[in-house]
Amino acid sequence: MHPPVHLEPYDAARDRADLARLMLHAFNSPAELTDLWITRAGPENFRVARLHQPGPALATLAYIPWGQFFCGRRVSAIGIAGVATAPEARGQGLATAMMHDALREMHAMGAAISNLYPATRPLYRRAGYELAGSTFECRVRLRELSTRPGDRTAASLRPAADEDLPRIEALYRERIAERHGAIDRAHYGWPRVRQPKGEPAHGFVIEEHGAITGWIFHLRRDAAPNAHEVYGRNTLAISDVQAYTPAALRRIVAHLADHASMVSDATFDAGPAHPLLTALDEQSFTLQLVHHWMVRILDVRRALLERGYWGARNAALALDVADELIHSNREPLTLTLENGRPSVTPGHTPGAPSLRLDIRDLAAIYTGYLTPHQAALSGRITASDDTALTTARDIFLAPHPAPADRF
Repeated sequence: MHPPVHLEPYDAARDRADLARLMLHAFNSPAELTDLWITRAGPENFRVARLHQPGPALATLAYIPWGQFFCGRRVSAIGIAGVATAPEARGQGLATAMMHDALREMHAMGAAISNLYPATRPLYRRAGYELAGSTFECRVRLRELSTRPGDRTAASLRPAADEDLPRIEALYRERIAERHGAIDRAHYGWPRVRQPKGEPAHGFVIEEHGAITGWIFHLRRDAAPNAHEVYGRNTLAISDVQAYTPAALRRIVAHLADHASMVSDATFDAGPAHPLLTALDEQSFTLQLVHHWMVRILDVRRALLERGYWGARNAALALDVADELIHSNREPLTLTLENGRPSVTPGHTPGAPSLRLDIRDLAAIYTGYLTPHQAALSGRITASDDTALTTARDIFLAPHPAPADRF
């Protein structure tokens, strides 16, 4: 049994001190960074949980309304961030009860999925989330980069100005759908590019014939002062790097190489197929898994209709989904693809192979993180016949999702 929880909108006049305390204990975040985060995310998107009314806020979380791209189409999403529980209230089921209430509220808000980075997996699995993708950190060794004649002249590079920002954001929205699993940054993601953790980044745009074709934002992380320290052991922390033409890509490589006399490495979040990595002449980088992120299907029907499909063009699959928290997701349905366009009908279409599966397994299959055959190792999937898993594989076929945005 979970304790009765009062999940309420955040009220700065009443809850600011409590929320600052929760963030300090959970994330070692000073009050000024917490205030900055609340401003960026929007106070209206924060929730606090109490055990008694009136009483102190003993847990909190934040909603991030945005989208995530799967197979070329934007899926409506609500990110979850800043989940924290007061030290004296931990181990009592408060966070679980808060997440269950939050799921019902997010479902009522109309989003198809919810995504998050878990500090602990069991809490979110109890709420129906499952591992759904990966985040990697790339570390490029700048002194090993090679450049070619013309790399610095094929496209121009200049500092980004305030008037460039709308053009940058518009180009990002236009092109980001190509990258499976990428985040639609909306109002929340762009300040984290321009001012990661409150520090202003240096932005540079790449132009060709007056059009922006790429950009890079970074700041330098200096090594700790030391009497025996030498130049060149600093890091260039990249908060965003995008290139949309071969010339822009090579210009960014040259820009990084130009820092090699004073900076040893550049770091940025990237999947294994990031274009910048493919542009390097040698494997002058390491790629390290940082985190797995999780997804919860809030509305099965809506999630299936909003997703793109790069696999089977014509197919049908009946689904029976087990969901302990959102009852409407339990209704049997059939997903049909006609020339790659999805439709969803109630019940099972005669002749369509079918799967019975848990809402968690559907999340892992939906994003392309696991194939249906891999997900079936959970023991929670029952296939009607030998063709069901293969049909599901063909329908949900997608690259491994590895977005470049953390939250």
